[in-house]
Amino acid sequence: MYLYHGKVICGKISMKILYYMPTKFEPDLLNLAEATCDILELAGVIENDKNIYSFDGSRIMEKDKANPRAEIEIEQ
Repeated sequence: MYLYHGKVICGKISMKILYYMPTKFEPDLLNLAEATCDILELAGVIENDKNIYSFDGSRIMEKDKANPRAEIEIEQ
């Protein structure tokens, strides 16, 4: 069952992910990105995470305890 009900993004894509963490602890950016891509694929947002060819500008941002989040931009 997919959580996402929009059009599945197919083909080559570029992503930018900005992570706002709840604490000053800084996890491994590559592991965060891999988990995020797996979630996007499982949710039906992207067809296959092997189609991601770029992560330009992805980074761990400052701490935001009140609103931890991942802001994701996807371009075909």
